[in-house]
Amino acid sequence: MTLQLVTGPTNARKAGVVLGLVRRWASAGRRPVLVVPTGSDADVYRRELLGLAGGVVTGVRVVTPDGLARLARRAAGLPPAELGALTRDRLLVAGLRSLGPERPLAAALDRPRLRGRLDALLEDLAERGLGLADLEDALGRVDLADATVDPHLVADLRIVVRGMEEAARAGGLDGERSPGAVAVEVRRALVAGGWRAPVALYGFDDLTFGQQALLRVLARGADVVVSLPFEDGRRATAARRDLVEELRRTAEELPEDGPGRTGLLPLRAGAEVLAGSTVARIGRREVVLAGGPAESGRARLAASLFEPRAAAPPGTADGDVLGDVVTLAGGDARAEAEGLAHLLAEAVDEHGLAWHDVAIAARDAGGVGGARLERALATLGVPVARPRQEPAQRTGVGRALLSLLALRTGDGDADDVVRVATELLPAAPEVRDDLDAWAIGLRRGGVERAAPALERAAALLDGTPAAALLERAVAPDDDAAAAVLLLRDALPVLVDAQPATGGDEDVVARAAAAIDRWLAELEELARRSPALLPTAAELRGELGQLPVPAGRAPGPGRVEIAEPAALRGRHLAVLALAGLDEAAFPAPEPVDPLVDRETRAVLAAAAGGALLAVPAERLAAERMLFLELVARPTRLLVLSRPEATERGEPRPPSPFLADIAATLAPARPRTLARSSALVAPPDRRSTATPGPLGSDLDAVGRETVRRVLLERSRFTVREVERLARCPVCWLVEHLAGARDDRPETEPQRHGQLVHEVLQRAIVEVAGGAGHPPYAALDRDALLAAGRRALDELGPVAVAGLPPHRAAVLRRRADTGVAAVLGALGERYGEARLEAVELRIDDDGDVPPLDLGDGARAVGRVDRVDRVPLPGEGEGIGVVDYKLGGGGAVPATRWGDTATIQAGAYLAAVAAAGGDPPAYALYQPAAPRTGVLTGARPPAGLEHRGALSASRGRGPKDVPGVQAALDELLAQARAAVAALRAGGITPTADGSVHGRDGGCDHPAIARLW
Repeated sequence: MTLQLVTGPTNARKAGVVLGLVRRWASAGRRPVLVVPTGSDADVYRRELLGLAGGVVTGVRVVTPDGLARLARRAAGLPPAELGALTRDRLLVAGLRSLGPERPLAAALDRPRLRGRLDALLEDLAERGLGLADLEDALGRVDLADATVDPHLVADLRIVVRGMEEAARAGGLDGERSPGAVAVEVRRALVAGGWRAPVALYGFDDLTFGQQALLRVLARGADVVVSLPFEDGRRATAARRDLVEELRRTAEELPEDGPGRTGLLPLRAGAEVLAGSTVARIGRREVVLAGGPAESGRARLAASLFEPRAAAPPGTADGDVLGDVVTLAGGDARAEAEGLAHLLAEAVDEHGLAWHDVAIAARDAGGVGGARLERALATLGVPVARPRQEPAQRTGVGRALLSLLALRTGDGDADDVVRVATELLPAAPEVRDDLDAWAIGLRRGGVERAAPALERAAALLDGTPAAALLERAVAPDDDAAAAVLLLRDALPVLVDAQPATGGDEDVVARAAAAIDRWLAELEELARRSPALLPTAAELRGELGQLPVPAGRAPGPGRVEIAEPAALRGRHLAVLALAGLDEAAFPAPEPVDPLVDRETRAVLAAAAGGALLAVPAERLAAERMLFLELVARPTRLLVLSRPEATERGEPRPPSPFLADIAATLAPARPRTLARSSALVAPPDRRSTATPGPLGSDLDAVGRETVRRVLLERSRFTVREVERLARCPVCWLVEHLAGARDDRPETEPQRHGQLVHEVLQRAIVEVAGGAGHPPYAALDRDALLAAGRRALDELGPVAVAGLPPHRAAVLRRRADTGVAAVLGALGERYGEARLEAVELRIDDDGDVPPLDLGDGARAVGRVDRVDRVPLPGEGEGIGVVDYKLGGGGAVPATRWGDTATIQAGAYLAAVAAAGGDPPAYALYQPAAPRTGVLTGARPPAGLEHRGALSASRGRGPKDVPGVQAALDELLAQARAAVAALRAGGITPTADGSVHGRDGGCDHPAIARLW
């Protein structure tokens, strides 16, 4: 029986030692247990064990700490009689109701997250074998006048726990214990024997009190090996010193021999499993490994990061560029994501890697930042795994169940009926068409109540599972048990109705499994303790916030985007650390709303360090985590960050990047840049100047605006258009960024998919030798190219959407694209394709437009055509695709509506090439109706006769077209000049979205 420590630098081949021991134990039939931090790690190490030299390894159990706890409980002979999370939460609710509303903890009653923190605190005490009396005794030794401890905390906890105990007795649950109490019982039972399997721990950042206590018990009956990155005396690993010292003391206290000894531990010099590692020192119960030579940039970081500056390796010259460490700077977060995606794709091709050899660590992996990275990779066709937890109300299955509950409680309406039917009916196209027609009919008919909506759906739902479930749901009843039974019956029908295609099915199944487990616990609670069951109305709130798995799980062939801590123990060829601004590393100290760091320190001191653990100092812990990450990849380390916000405000880099630069000097990483919006000077200060809505700013305000805006010399054409319509709208939507710019929104996906399919299909058919005119193109070939492009790009565009919404988006895109391509020859006649996705920018295909006083307009043109002019040679035309028909504005209304985009594009392209302007058209990328084919006609500015089917009433010649463009550019320059002069008066009639002609943002009276 031995507790063996394996320590050393992060790249010291500790995994080889641990996995070598596991393999030897498995070969001897000892059924070892390998414990890793997460389920994703478990999958990775199962694959790694299968790939070890010597053939397939069997008999190894790879588990998480929860899995180890279950194995220990089984070995102790204890039944799994512990309170589940939902039952504990309901008992907490019952206990919190014992408090008066004025008490500090009463706020947790309606706050599930705070209840979760309270449950964790009680479990922490229970796992240590302590109760509230111990907490009260510790507080009795504290001078509360000088301490930060809330004197009401224990009093409130005592009332809550007493209320929980009374509720448990009333519900017949007083014989069951919480997991913390069960853990104590398991350890006591195992002290007497019962565990003989060897155990190995790998990849942990820290160990909880309960995990350490269980290891001490397991090591009394079996061999246990624990691997930790740690170096004595090194600043970067200081956060782990207390844990290592505690494990060293435990190892020294254990006896030398016992029934569970395997003969492989403790490790000695010459041991077979140490053959591939460099041993720095071997102690009685600890092997200290040494890192490899610090020749590469990654090795230097692993050996010297956060330490006093070390000498450069021999032969390193000032200015040497490292090949294995790359820094990427994006103009903003989107530019960073796109640049990172292209860089990783190049690295995979260059090194011949699989995508599961690559991972991205990002602090916001489960949020908007992670979605942006996923979208950038998916656009390149890269399979992405971004596992995360989302509230059930954000899933199609969750929304349908919530609508059933709303109908059950009498709060539902016609929209809830539509939502349930949408998710419950099969995904066949003919069924979906009928469903869409029914839903549209309800809205047009003004049907809002649930009962009439169901009456109109009688024929559609007849004989389907949806009919029976809806019939049960629309009989209002607050019986919670019946509501749970309804949801249990509906869940498998919802899952079966989802289309069995792509990764969405896996996501739906995993989300449904989480909801099913929750419902099963509710059903068991209803059977045993009906009084604890929430009401049907309360169930809606609980279900809506229930965390369920979302996103594709990690697996072969998928690049993983995850939080940094989830990748710290992973073996990877390429690792990218994204979003490295000052808020990412080091992350700020988390705030515990119940027992903060200072309170824990006071209580630990008062109880001799045994009451509550004090977490490691935050900066030290962040250094340790960052060191583990940068030393993890074996081929390439990528460090990326955004330089500015989308408003152009600077985002200071992580201070750890300066530590990296100092460690690598005099060599430097290879640096890449991905530009976006112009980054404002770093000394710019944010200002907020109030001003009454509808009036100009005063002199001070105008000067403030001028100082800020003179720094902004680069505007997109879309911004200029919004600015000319209403300065306040531009201020809010573009400068302050108050708009939904998430890359995964459905309208954005629809628009981007249609654009990309049209571009690809037209280039494939019309971009050949000689560029034939559109009228000469084969219509069937265009339609076939569009279908191929949609088949290739569609799955990426709809990834992550609910299956029904994905099917609707694909169908609409297919109809719209077919309409445009089918009418291409008829509409554009003798015009020929010149270019697609043409960039107007300083480093683009066409120079920016001059807006006066140093301001420039930039943008991207969807399509540029070469156009024969009647008797006047050739001219140039531009086409801008619009998703609907509302944006196709004829030139006669451009001045009144400040429609600038297409005209500005034409002016820039024509001026750059010296070509006469022929047309600037908005082409709706949608059919005349949702069913009939045939494209809506383009609208805009055109030379009469340039198109074979010209309908324009505009200018007949080139000078007339040019004059219209000059007038439009003058309007754009005037708008920018007025803004820079400090005028932000809203334009009453220029706000295109306001139904009453007023400003879109009437509450905004401030410049951010």
